[in-house]
Amino acid sequence: GSGGGQTNYPPYFQQASYELAVGENAAAGIIGTLTAYDGNGDSLTYSLQNAAAYPFTINAQTGAVSYTGDEFTSAYYNFTASVSDP
Repeated sequence: GSGGGQTNYPPYFQQASYELAVGENAAAGIIGTLTAYDGNGDSLTYSLQNAAAYPFTINAQTGAVSYTGDEFTSAYYNFTASVSDP
């Protein structure tokens, strides 16, 4: 928060990295959830950097990562997620 001189602590992820797996013939749907915390209890917004390059999406409110059902172009994907507070 910005009022009353309260320190605004930045949000942080529970883990430094996450590994999520999708089977070869998997249907579209949630494959895992990234969890973050905020010392002020602020609502958080999750995002994927360069999201259009991957067959995944992230729910901005919950951190749930979903496979879109698009065809894989790689056996492994490394992507960066971000979390922010107001």
